[in-house]
Amino acid sequence: MTVSGPDVMLTAAATQAVAMVLHELVTNAAKYGALSNPNADFRALGPPADGGAATLAIAWRETGGPPIAASTQSGYGTSLIRDLIPHELGGTVELVMAAEGVRCTIVIPLDRA
Repeated sequence: MTVSGPDVMLTAAATQAVAMVLHELVTNAAKYGALSNPNADFRALGPPADGGAATLAIAWRETGGPPIAASTQSGYGTSLIRDLIPHELGGTVELVMAAEGVRCTIVIPLDRA
């Protein structure tokens, strides 16, 4: 498991929104994805350490977990992951449920967070 990136200061509202999305990603990974397999890998990478970016970018990558079956339905958790950051913080979320693992890229403008 890899988690890396510099410290970033967020408002209480931004922290709550990001925490809810990350909680949902971790819960899904533990139930169905890479965190359900001790030999799998998970990476969450924050922004580069140069400090010049006006955005927070989080790249979530799961590999080595059980294959993910394509779902035609979007449940509460998936909707929360896709919709909370754009609605609350004006950011973007790209969520891909690939057979080899979940990929999620979150970009949040720091001037709103």
